[in-house]
Amino acid sequence: MTSTATATSPPMPAKPRRRWWLRGVFAFLLLLIGGFVGTRFVFDYTTKRAWDDAVAEADALDPGWRLEAMLADRTEIADAENSGPTILSIGNAVEKAALSGRPNFMEFFEEQAPPPQAQWDAPRLAYIRAELAKVPKSLADARGLKDKAKGRFKFAYAENYWETNPSQVDHCRRTGFLLQYDTYLLAHDGVRSRVALRFSEKSGGS
Repeated sequence: MTSTATATSPPMPAKPRRRWWLRGVFAFLLLLIGGFVGTRFVFDYTTKRAWDDAVAEADALDPGWRLEAMLADRTEIADAENSGPTILSIGNAVEKAALSGRPNFMEFFEEQAPPPQAQWDAPRLAYIRAELAKVPKSLADARGLKDKAKGRFKFAYAENYWETNPSQVDHCRRTGFLLQYDTYLLAHDGVRSRVALRFSEKSGGS
């Protein structure tokens, strides 16, 4: 009895598929990133070069153009002549006294107010008199600003102008509000001072 041994060869391994599309995607991403980095580098370089050229030209034409130089070149204002601290004091007092804190203040005094050539009615006059009576010293100081034609505030300048906080502007507005309604009352009471009439004409008062 004979037995026949059948020899079987091992299976051939399958050839790996070449993923050409992955290589293409990778190459495209490298090209995209390289293009972005290169464009940004060129942009930064040309921008800095243009800025340096502009600064050099400004230094040659106007050596005092920088902010530090302009601030240092300003004329000094004596404390007695500086209206800035006075305005800050007035603004703080007006804010603390909550003037114009009446509900619907603008509607009451602007939209529903009589025309400029007419006198105010009793409720408006009474309210404004009561409001101004809260800050008699500030009102006197505000009237005295006519003798202080110069003024300057002190505040820190940031590197970016939008980070500089000019909060003193609000104090100027409050001081202007105080003088505006003081002028209304002066005109109503028959005080014909030149300053009052000039302010009344500019602000549209009676």
